[in-house]
Amino acid sequence: MTATTHDSETRFSRRLYISIDYHYHLLLPLLLPFIHSSTVTIDHKTFKYYNMDISILPPEIIVCVLEHLPLADLVRAERTCRMIQAFCHSEINRRIISGPLKDDWGVLVHLDQATATATHFDTRTKKVTFTISMPRPVQIKTMFDHRRQVQCSLLRRNQYCEDFVFTVEKGIIEGSTVDISAEGAALCEINAAVTRHEKLINNNNKKFVPPSPHLYSLQLTQLQIPLSTIAAQ
Repeated sequence: MTATTHDSETRFSRRLYISIDYHYHLLLPLLLPFIHSSTVTIDHKTFKYYNMDISILPPEIIVCVLEHLPLADLVRAERTCRMIQAFCHSEINRRIISGPLKDDWGVLVHLDQATATATHFDTRTKKVTFTISMPRPVQIKTMFDHRRQVQCSLLRRNQYCEDFVFTVEKGIIEGSTVDISAEGAALCEINAAVTRHEKLINNNNKKFVPPSPHLYSLQLTQLQIPLSTIAAQ
């Protein structure tokens, strides 16, 4: 074990004590057999230190302890302590996919609000993938075939977080669907599909009729948010 790994595990052990302080009466009896004490004398004063070797902790106790850690501490532990990284990944995935954080996020586009549901946590990229359920696509009408921007807002617990801007390019063929994406300031990425619909021409009306607008529909499909962004709020 290298000195860096040992220091990381020591820092994590200290965070365990701080983070579960309000649960000490439940967890301390479980941890006592694995806590070692040592004394040192400095200037004729004796100090007592406590250290916990997490390498010998049973998995049941590790899982129990991680359940009481805030998400921010879980993310720090996942980065600094490889020995329990898999346990941290499992607990993070549980909270985001099926736990209290699963309904936190949403998207506002053209005054229509859509719900984002977490479906996958990628342990390699450290990003959480959400599917976006929209009751119907957003309709966009324009008189000219030109480049157009569509603004979209990311919400957390119905509160504004940041803006995205989709760009609908000119020249999309009628009847075709094009995949587009937008990226926010916090490295969040949202994907969508834009469809240009064919114009309906009424040949029975002999009178002069103004040209019909170009009609597009925008369907949000997927959202990706870095784990650090989720833990920081």
